[in-house]
Amino acid sequence: MEKMKKLIVIALVLVGHAALLAQTATVTDFGQLYSTYAFEESDIDIIKGAVSSTEMPNVLAYATEDLWPAGISTLSERATTRPKMYNYKLDYVCSFGTYTLLRAAKSKNSHMTGNMALSYDIYFVVATSSVTRNGGSTSST
Repeated sequence: MEKMKKLIVIALVLVGHAALLAQTATVTDFGQLYSTYAFEESDIDIIKGAVSSTEMPNVLAYATEDLWPAGISTLSERATTRPKMYNYKLDYVCSFGTYTLLRAAKSKNSHMTGNMALSYDIYFVVATSSVTRNGGSTSST
């Protein structure tokens, strides 16, 4: 039993460490956002390698405009709020083909208010050419 407790503590430390290492990203052109992107099987295989099995259903559910906050849930709304979209704090998840998947974590975006506030983590699929991570351009995997 004691050995199991030690293993659990080690696992929690490693998970916490991985969260601290999450690479941040910046979108340079939200005009390159794919708000209704339909993931292909090959995309899903790559994403599965980058997220936990419990996060994967969230990626699939919250990566399209249908479940985004009202202020960004339609093209016409995004046309109005696009300058504010650059205020989202984003984490790089992975790249597939010419696309990059980014996470806007609710916990990192409490500064976003009103119709752009997050009730849960959401995901953006953006052209890789419009994403910068840790000071450099992303590359496809």
